[in-house]
Amino acid sequence: MKNLMLCLVALAVLIATPSLRAQAAAPPAPGDLSGNWQGTLRVGKDLRVVFTIYKGDKDGWSAKMYSIDQTPQPIPVTSVTRQGSVIKISVTGIGGSYEGTLSADGKSINGTWTQGPQPFPLTLLRATPETAWEIPEAPKPPTPMAADANPGVEAATIKPGKPESPGKAFTMNGRDVITINTTLNDLITESYGLHARQVIGGQDWMDTDKYDLTIEADVPGAPSYAQSKVMIQKLLADRFALKFHYEKRSSPRMCLSLGRANRSSPRAKRMTAAIPHSSSRDWARCLRATARWRSLPA
Repeated sequence: MKNLMLCLVALAVLIATPSLRAQAAAPPAPGDLSGNWQGTLRVGKDLRVVFTIYKGDKDGWSAKMYSIDQTPQPIPVTSVTRQGSVIKISVTGIGGSYEGTLSADGKSINGTWTQGPQPFPLTLLRATPETAWEIPEAPKPPTPMAADANPGVEAATIKPGKPESPGKAFTMNGRDVITINTTLNDLITESYGLHARQVIGGQDWMDTDKYDLTIEADVPGAPSYAQSKVMIQKLLADRFALKFHYEKRSSPRMCLSLGRANRSSPRAKRMTAAIPHSSSRDWARCLRATARWRSLPA
């Protein structure tokens, strides 16, 4: 009786095994692009790229792109199209595109990644549970700082910037406010909401010497834009010993209006453009002239 039971169990295993193997080895349905497609992009250094393709809201395909050696954040894919065996993927947000040929067995795409003037070969393989690369989890968004918080400076680093480098940047990371390649005048105008011409009486170096700053708030949470400006103001007072006062001064103004020939266009009807004449009286006169112009018959 025991021998009979063992034989029955063994027979059941033999019967079940081919079915399970057949299921695991089943190829994707013809025309099915869904799943993860991964490959290594060699652009001076190796970068692993993953496209996660899935059915879109309509009949087409949608996708997300991951450059897992650079960032865990997904990169939005603009479009995924297929014409026969040709697969095209557009990623306009980073100026990139991919075009390749799907293999007959549907397991690989041999093509080219283009970003900028130079194309790079990129072969994508359909990932399986055993071969799929792990996509890092995106960090959770930081907890915002309390809206009524008046943040100070817990710690700050100030380093010389790169005068030869163009551009500048203001950004935030967690509760840190970071500036890159900013002059003292940049910090003043950004934090106090001023035009550069409204800052007068400073020394020449304030507009030439550049700094990289990292300012850590003394209260928890990620600061809002308004709170980040307060942190920069406090840093300027503490580390740069900034002192100032406000004055009233006349500043040039200019009033713009379209010519009579263009006034009937929809855009002209919406325009009452004015940007920062020699006096407030001229400014008012210009506005009155613009009002009269808008009242003229077409």
